[in-house]
Amino acid sequence: MQSDDVSDAYNYKILTKKIIVLVENNRFNLLEKLANDVMRLITESDAVISAQVIIDKPHALRFADSVAIELNFSK
Repeated sequence: MQSDDVSDAYNYKILTKKIIVLVENNRFNLLEKLANDVMRLITESDAVISAQVIIDKPHALRFADSVAIELNFSK
């Protein structure tokens, strides 16, 4: 059942702050590790039934616009 009650919604502001702290307080050599850690934060809540994380690193490779990784999660 889906609700239209704001109190039932996932708090994206809190999640965004957690992701910022994660990125600012760590060094990542691999996009895969960063994407995995971000996905872990998102899926900590039992309220999350699906999620998609895309990490994009512009100009990481010569002659390429960017390098990216995508992770998907669903219960």
